[in-house]
Amino acid sequence: MNQEQKGGGAPSMADAARPAAAPAGGDAAAAAAVIAVASSYELVMAPSDTLQFPLAAERSQTQLILKHSGPPVAVAEGSEPMAFKIKTTQPKRYLVRPNQGLILPGQSQTIEISLVDKDRIYLLNAAQAAGSTEGINRESTDKFLVQCFSMEVGYYRDRLQSLAPKEATDEIGKLWGVVGKKHVRNKRMRVLFNLPPPNAGVSTSGSSSRRVELKDPSSSSSSSSQPPSSTAPGAGVASSGAADPPATASTTATTATNKPNPFSGLVKNSPAATASSSSIPEAQYAEMAKLRKKYDDLVTFTVNLTAERDMLNKELQDSKRDLQREMLARIATENKANRSGLRQRGGKGEE
Repeated sequence: MNQEQKGGGAPSMADAARPAAAPAGGDAAAAAAVIAVASSYELVMAPSDTLQFPLAAERSQTQLILKHSGPPVAVAEGSEPMAFKIKTTQPKRYLVRPNQGLILPGQSQTIEISLVDKDRIYLLNAAQAAGSTEGINRESTDKFLVQCFSMEVGYYRDRLQSLAPKEATDEIGKLWGVVGKKHVRNKRMRVLFNLPPPNAGVSTSGSSSRRVELKDPSSSSSSSSQPPSSTAPGAGVASSGAADPPATASTTATTATNKPNPFSGLVKNSPAATASSSSIPEAQYAEMAKLRKKYDDLVTFTVNLTAERDMLNKELQDSKRDLQREMLARIATENKANRSGLRQRGGKGEE
């Protein structure tokens, strides 16, 4: 089972950096050797080196499939699971779901990568104005980085296999600060944008216009001369045999008596009839579309803000760790220099 969800409730960072088999003292190199191992298996990607985004009117999305090249056997038989993480040079432009996780031998994980609406609209307008995406692709510096490392079977079995997906993914995120660079494999991917075929939206726009025509009672001559079809018994049910017989004067009179005509107070083809049957629904649909668009924009902004927050927190942790290492190295160098100076002064005093 792929561990792909993000969440909390995982063990502490100290526990993750010092597994049971690690030596006392929590040595980082020893801990990394226990967690990550060398493996002959690879992370196969499809596509292998280029992500293509269609600049469509509705959304721009592509997929990246990651597959463990190992045989589909039980982890207990010795095939190492593989942890992965995906980065991009434009974190505010793309939504990656999931952006990290764990893939077991012989299994695969589908990654959904979406272009946020603001950048999609900007790139689409630029491409349509130029007539192609050649200029955009030539100037684009967008790239993705797929990182992975093979995890030691015992560590996965003892520390991760029993965790819930969200907790396991959170634990995997902590391991990237412990695993050494020599165990991590990197694969860079470039980005290309393209325009969809000109006739891609013909059927959609045609069906949309037909729906608008059906919603407008004043656009049909029959709707102004006869009661609406919804007032007749059995309206909207298709007949299984021949067509329904034509309505006679008696049946029409009976229907009019039993079901009042909702348009009886309006003069046929009058401006009032047109306003009540066409303008009001269209205004409601337009308002609903605006509200839906605002909601989608708010969701996209929230997701982008959360992703940016997580990335900044990760960069802050990395910077703190690098600063601590640099300070320790500097202190060690100064102590060594001080001891060397003391020895030199002691030697001169004896002379």
